[in-house]
Amino acid sequence: MGGNRGTLAFTIRGMARTGRPRRVLCVICNGHVENVGRLSKRGKCRDCGKARMFDNLDQINASAGPFYDHWVRRSFMASRRALVELANRAD
Repeated sequence: MGGNRGTLAFTIRGMARTGRPRRVLCVICNGHVENVGRLSKRGKCRDCGKARMFDNLDQINASAGPFYDHWVRRSFMASRRALVELANRAD
C-alpha cells in the first residue's frame, strides 16, 4: 500500500475538483499553461478570454455577428418565458 501512495497523491493533485484532469492547453490558441499562465474555468488563457470578450462587445454594439445573434436569441427566449409566466399567473 505504501508503494502506491506517491502515485495516488500525484493523481489527486493533477485532478480538478470535478474528477476530470486539469486542462493544460487553451481551447482557443492551444497555448500551454506554462507559457500562457492560468486558464479560466472554460479553458481560455487571459489573452484569448479578453479578445473573445472584446469581440463579443463589438458585435453586440454593431448589431451584427454570431455573438450578437446568440444574444438576441437568448434575450428573446427569456422575455418570451417571462410573458408566458405572467399569462399563467393571470389565469
